[in-house]
Amino acid sequence: MKNSLRVKFKILITLLISVNAVIVIISLYNFFYIKDSINSFYKYNFDSINAVKNMQDITENQHFALLNYISTKNETYKNNFLDLDKNFYDNYAIQLDRTSENGELDLNNQTKALYIKFFNTGKTTFDSYDKGNSISGYYNEIQNKYNELKQNLDAIYELNNNAMKVKILNSQEKIILSSKFLFISSLIVLFLSILLSNKYLDKLLLPLVNLQNAIRGFKDGNFSFNRPINSEDEIGEIYKEFHNMSKRIKEFKDSTLGQLMEEKNKSLSIVKSISNPLIVLDNNFKCILINDACEDFFKFREASLIGQHILDFITDGDLFDFISKAKEVNFSGASKVMNFHKDSHSFNVSVSTIKNRDSNLNGIIVYFQDITELKKLDKLKQDFISTLSHELKTPLTSIMMGSSMLEESVIIENADERYRIINTIQEDAENLLNMIDNFLKLTQLETDQNYLNFEIADISDIIKNSIKNFCTISHARNIILNFERIGALPMISIDKEKFSWVVNNLISNSIKYSLDNKQVFISLYSDDKSIILTVQDQGIGISKSQIDKIFDKFYRGNDTSNGTGLGLPLSKQIVELHNGTITCNSVYGSGSIFKVTLPIIGGI
Repeated sequence: MKNSLRVKFKILITLLISVNAVIVIISLYNFFYIKDSINSFYKYNFDSINAVKNMQDITENQHFALLNYISTKNETYKNNFLDLDKNFYDNYAIQLDRTSENGELDLNNQTKALYIKFFNTGKTTFDSYDKGNSISGYYNEIQNKYNELKQNLDAIYELNNNAMKVKILNSQEKIILSSKFLFISSLIVLFLSILLSNKYLDKLLLPLVNLQNAIRGFKDGNFSFNRPINSEDEIGEIYKEFHNMSKRIKEFKDSTLGQLMEEKNKSLSIVKSISNPLIVLDNNFKCILINDACEDFFKFREASLIGQHILDFITDGDLFDFISKAKEVNFSGASKVMNFHKDSHSFNVSVSTIKNRDSNLNGIIVYFQDITELKKLDKLKQDFISTLSHELKTPLTSIMMGSSMLEESVIIENADERYRIINTIQEDAENLLNMIDNFLKLTQLETDQNYLNFEIADISDIIKNSIKNFCTISHARNIILNFERIGALPMISIDKEKFSWVVNNLISNSIKYSLDNKQVFISLYSDDKSIILTVQDQGIGISKSQIDKIFDKFYRGNDTSNGTGLGLPLSKQIVELHNGTITCNSVYGSGSIFKVTLPIIGGI
């Protein structure tokens, strides 16, 4: 295929490789240039400098030997002078072989000529002494010849040293230039790569994105696909096939069969999304369909159960006996409450039938309506009614007995006894009234969210008033009420009356469940965002199993004291209506700490 994706990608990759190849070739050229420069000054200039340095040392030693010979006439200095001649010419040969700079060859020739003069002057000195002549006059001549030779060697040294510095500088400049070239060329390649990649990738991926959107449209039921494609590659072929497929699907969808299939899929989606478990069986009790809720509750998957008998995956004889009634001739549907998972879940199981045109059984629908929470709520209500009846019965019985005794006043001859009975009747009537009042308060709070009357108040005043109400009761049991206000507290918006119910309930419970001769600690403090009230007693505490339930309505646990289990739920309801929280921390046998947190919103 001329314009295939393979060809397009090859062109893109070849272009990028070509640009990189050019950069690599230029970089290699610079690398070898730098390498040659370094080799050049190492091979020529560096070796020349070493050879010249050796010749300088040799001529200096020869000069020293001549001067010492003139002064001492010692043959050792003569021999040293003559022996160093060979070393000089060895280094001269190295220097001559490494000659590479302009004017260096002339300097080498001058060096040789000057050395010959210097050496011959030395030999002349030795010969003159051997003939018995005075040699002291040769001193100045030797000194002049040595200085000329030394200056010439210094010139060769400086020439090579300067040349080596120039070559090093050129190499450094070449390295910097090469680095800049690599950096700039890399940026260019990166820019071209991004530019070409975006251009070609957008061009290549746009058809794929269109296909992806079309497939998503298929999922939503949109089967129209009319986007043009001007590509002759593989994607163009996919476009054409996809277009033909969407056209055929749309034709099928528009047909009667297609509409039926669409309605079936809608019905199936509705069944699948039902929140309660549902099973559809054929007339032989074999599974046809189960919904998602059924899979989640019974922990199995529909794909593995299709065609299996219901007893193969739900082995409940009572359920099967109930479902079997669907085969009865006059069966018109039935329901039954049944428990599953070791009675932890309760369902109202409904069975209905699917019949064909001839009224023959074609399928069975088993629907499990989850009534677990309803049963729990019903049990709570029954427990509450039982508790409330008991609590109402106790004071009413006491009132009736006291009234009967007062009616038969002949029996009661003592005035003090009569007063005690009247006082008992009054206390029982007051407890009965408080009980009914708490129930009405809780009901009112649940049904009317605007029941609170907010006003700006100092919460510590509410607590102090509540403590005064319980002084008599606490003194009777020798229980000390300690109140501590920590730091300055802002005034906040609060329903004083309703919040006093909360404080009264917490203090009342602390006294009720404390042992005699103990203390109750009440603390009030604030942080940046909240005001915190804590009430701590030294009583019997609350077990870990009950601490999470004490704020539930109607819950009393193992409490055998007077009360309906409404105090803490009522307190929680009031605190939450103030956008606050109430918690309990307790260890059984070590007392309890109740903590109320109210936000400082609208405080002053």
